Amino acid sequence: MDNGLVFHTLIADGKEYELENSLTWKNNEINWQYYIKSDDVVLKDLRDTKEYKVVARYGDKDYTLDCVVDRYTLYNGTAYEFTHSTLQIGNLLIGSSEDSFTVSDKKQDFYYILSYTSTKGNVNFDSDANLFEYQEMLDNKKSLKDIFTEFAKNLQIQQVAYRNKCYTNAVIENVVWNDESYYPGGGDNGYYSFDISLTVDGKKITQSYKLIEKERKYTVSGVLKMEDGTPIPNIYLYVRKEGAEYSVVYTNDKGEYSFQASKGTYCFKAGESFTVDDGPLKKDITLPVCEMYSESSLCLYLDGFASGDITADLKADGSFSFSYVPYGTYTMKLDDKDIGTVTINSADKQQDYTINGYQIAVVVKEANGEFARDKWIHVEKDEKKEYDYVDNDKGLALVIVDEPGTYEVCSYDNGNRICYGTVTVTDKNVSCALTAE
Repeated sequence: MDNGLVFHTLIADGKEYELENSLTWKNNEINWQYYIKSDDVVLKDLRDTKEYKVVARYGDKDYTLDCVVDRYTLYNGTAYEFTHSTLQIGNLLIGSSEDSFTVSDKKQDFYYILSYTSTKGNVNFDSDANLFEYQEMLDNKKSLKDIFTEFAKNLQIQQVAYRNKCYTNAVIENVVWNDESYYPGGGDNGYYSFDISLTVDGKKITQSYKLIEKERKYTVSGVLKMEDGTPIPNIYLYVRKEGAEYSVVYTNDKGEYSFQASKGTYCFKAGESFTVDDGPLKKDITLPVCEMYSESSLCLYLDGFASGDITADLKADGSFSFSYVPYGTYTMKLDDKDIGTVTINSADKQQDYTINGYQIAVVVKEANGEFARDKWIHVEKDEKKEYDYVDNDKGLALVIVDEPGTYEVCSYDNGNRICYGTVTVTDKNVSCALTAE
């Protein structure tokens, strides 16, 4: 969202450089583009600047803000990107550390396309890739060659910006039709490549572009199942296309999935491969997964499914279970501590674990008498710290500590330490209730 700041002067080690708005203006919601107004300034001459500031107008007043240049853009690319400090006017804070602006000089030998027209339907333009994309979906028997029969008339460039001035004399040249597919796997029937040339003061600047059709995609749907035929509900899995990550698929309560795919060969991260041709595909997928049951005194974590950890919720009898775990050998962890391994090679695996230490089960209440919820509860002794995230409605935190002693129970809220009291561990597990002081 536009925060209302307009930058008009860059200050580099005390020297002022007047800025002007880029004709391309904002390239996203929190980034503004500017040019140094003078034609004689070369941006790389400011590379060794030790202190940057920027003068910004807000309303009818000017304010000077500190700013920092991005080190990557300092040595790469054609513009410097700056972040600036927050402007504070009374209790009003304007801007954030995410806000940035770019500054270019007028020495570049390339232009930006500002506007164009198509007589053959909607065409989008990707300035980063120099790609025009025809938005109407073609059937399998048609190509862009059948639509854009007089290319330089069907697609026309109206305005371009060169060194922050607008020109209307850019022309399309060297149009070539390519029969091969633009997309890997063949999601189209060919594409155009062409040049756009601009002449300024007798100098010709030529840049290359492509016109491509929208990639044909088809619906792939079915049911994700375990090996015994049981649907796998409410999970997500990555889909790969020819070895590269392509999409993320989610299943509903019935284990059903659906996603859009172009032609090619796909597979789930754990599962069989399948091929999409010219049309929708119904495909039930069997994943080599099973369920695992065990007992423990608290919640455990398991690596290895889709991405990240699988978390098991502790039941009242001390048992937990993981569902839909791919076959393989896994490390069982309690927080960051390895407590053992498990090899899953069949359905309904059961394995118990013994955890050395002492369990502290503490019910925590806030000062207002309400149970603590949705926060980390810390148990601290000297340099030792253990913690549990309370997401239940009883304020219950379960923590394992390595040794006897007196531990302080606390939490942290926006940097403030909230003390609930202490608990002493001797030679057995401890249960207690504490209320914030």
